Amino acid sequence: MSLRSINMIWLRLEASKALPTCCRPKMRRGPRCGEGTMSTVESEAIFLGGRSGVGKTTVALEVHVRLSAAGVSHCVIDGDFLDMAHPPPWEHNLAEHNLAAMWDNYRALGYRRLIYVNSVCVLPEVTDDLVTAMGDHPAVCGVLLTCTDDTARRRLGQREIGSTLNRHLHDSAATADLLGTTVPDRVHAIHTDELSVAEIAERIINSAGWLSAIESTPPQRKSELIDIRPLRGSDIDELFAGFDHLGWDKPRALFERYLDEQHQGLRQVWVANIDGRLAGYLAVVWLSDYPPFRDAHIPEIVDLNVYPPFRRCGVARTLIDAAETLVRDRSDIIGIGYGLGSEYGAAQRLYASSGYLPDGRGVMYDSNPVKYGASLKVDDSATLMLTKRLI
Repeated sequence: MSLRSINMIWLRLEASKALPTCCRPKMRRGPRCGEGTMSTVESEAIFLGGRSGVGKTTVALEVHVRLSAAGVSHCVIDGDFLDMAHPPPWEHNLAEHNLAAMWDNYRALGYRRLIYVNSVCVLPEVTDDLVTAMGDHPAVCGVLLTCTDDTARRRLGQREIGSTLNRHLHDSAATADLLGTTVPDRVHAIHTDELSVAEIAERIINSAGWLSAIESTPPQRKSELIDIRPLRGSDIDELFAGFDHLGWDKPRALFERYLDEQHQGLRQVWVANIDGRLAGYLAVVWLSDYPPFRDAHIPEIVDLNVYPPFRRCGVARTLIDAAETLVRDRSDIIGIGYGLGSEYGAAQRLYASSGYLPDGRGVMYDSNPVKYGASLKVDDSATLMLTKRLI
């Protein structure tokens, strides 16, 4: 976390006259201990945040029980205990160092999924620090548990005894205010007041997509099961339902438009199936919205998405191969782009390893060049465009 970001969080909490002891912001550490020793195989993480009293630890344990029963390999780390000491060692970034060391040890034993619990772990700056500490660019599913002040008071009253209750209540309210105004929309918010622990755990597991029929399939065989074909009208309901279940903004009208444009010859949409189940899709547009591609008649790969349970199975690469084969008959260059945030880390590595290079025009925002020295909001509109020469 940058010093500026730390100060912003600190000042916002101080303004409310509370600094929760369980979630004081930590300064960005230096290079991770043992950097360079970890495999580049992508991992996955659930970052579970929320105010004190919302039930994070109880829910995390329920998720652990359900995943264990399903045979899904994973580990659980409660971030509040990584630097619990007196005097507090926050200035030494001990929590991040301990997370890096523990994740190294888990990975050495073959674990690739982490459930991490901490009140503010879903704040963008904190998430970035945790991703850096893990060191292997995990695919992150952020989950924010929320509840009313009355529910938090009742739950904390059952847990805390003596003089600490009032402090915890005050800290919990301050944390809730901070999370409510800072957590990005991509984090899955679950209001817990009317839900059981089992229901909350089920929603988290579904959001992460860690239960899959292909879980037991050996990685080396998964790519052999991928079937690529054009989008059909019968796919639309399943595509819409799948992304709606994940909370992604993929309305039915989007896929209906894609199918219509495919019929018109404006777009080609490839759908990937594994064992009869839709795993993802990719679209190629022949006339790009990005002016340099459009002017040079460079087809562009757009809207590449793979459902979380089917990632690391070769789906994205197989879809890209299909797109390149299609484009090769009409152009010797193909374009693609990716976002600048850490959530695009897997795409950034995939495109680089597939031979795509930056087009040399720098960072774009809404397809317009970002001038030197300009401030930039890093969201889905901030991109770097790439091309690949097809031989």
